[in-house]
Amino acid sequence: MNSLAKVRLCARLLANQQVRAYASSGGESHWLRDNVPGPFPKTEEEKIAAAKKYGLLREEYEPYAHGCAGDYPDLPTVSVDQRDDYVSWTDTYHKRMFNDPIHANEYFLLNSRMSTEKFRYSGLYMFSFLIGMTLLVGLPMTNWLEPKTYYPRFEKQYPKPGVVHYTFDLVGASHDDDDDEDSEHGDKCKKSKRSKK
Repeated sequence: MNSLAKVRLCARLLANQQVRAYASSGGESHWLRDNVPGPFPKTEEEKIAAAKKYGLLREEYEPYAHGCAGDYPDLPTVSVDQRDDYVSWTDTYHKRMFNDPIHANEYFLLNSRMSTEKFRYSGLYMFSFLIGMTLLVGLPMTNWLEPKTYYPRFEKQYPKPGVVHYTFDLVGASHDDDDDEDSEHGDKCKKSKRSKK
């Protein structure tokens, strides 16, 4: 292979690698300084250019009032769990589209962090309801259920004359009302006991 063919082959391979490197880098932004916010916009033209830079309409774009964030937009504070579930987000975990500007406090607005939801009742109202239900239900339960502070057991059953602790007799049945079969059976048992002696 001559040297000219080697040069052409290397040029083709390098050109493909450069295209591949450009495509894998995520676009035109190669350096960190390309993502740094610019100076605070003072004129309307600067605000329009900054809105275009962040992919927003001019009506949506408003920089931070104190100016220490440069031209970065002051985005509305909406937590991840308040964003629409039925949108086909490109980043489904953070519910964010590709190239959307990120809120300055995005870390605090994640699923595992705080929620910006406006609750139906205030925190004071919910806390007072909790205390009220605890007093209304908890105190009567502690007083009326009478918790046992002793072992529920009977006294010791020592054998005493005239005291029957346990019997095999049926309650309310007398021995005089036995049927004839029972009496015959009893007679047979008595005879068998006598014969064993």
